[in-house]
Amino acid sequence: MTFCITIFAMTCCLFYIILPSSTNNDVGNNVGYYNAMVDKLYDEYGDRLVHGPDFDDFFKKNTWGLSADGVHPNSEGYES
Repeated sequence: MTFCITIFAMTCCLFYIILPSSTNNDVGNNVGYYNAMVDKLYDEYGDRLVHGPDFDDFFKKNTWGLSADGVHPNSEGYES
């Protein structure tokens, strides 16, 4: 299975975002693989990357912030 790394480029900085945990098994079972790749990039290029927010930790602790699909934030999740 191939995973795409989401990269937001802004001027010369790269932002890598830790994806949120999900209550949807189709997504949630793969989040760990993606986040492991982001961690690997931080380990290898950390001084050249801007660390994005850790949505995984937040949504593991605050599942109330996920919408009914278990993947996307709901209104309260976006506000948090």
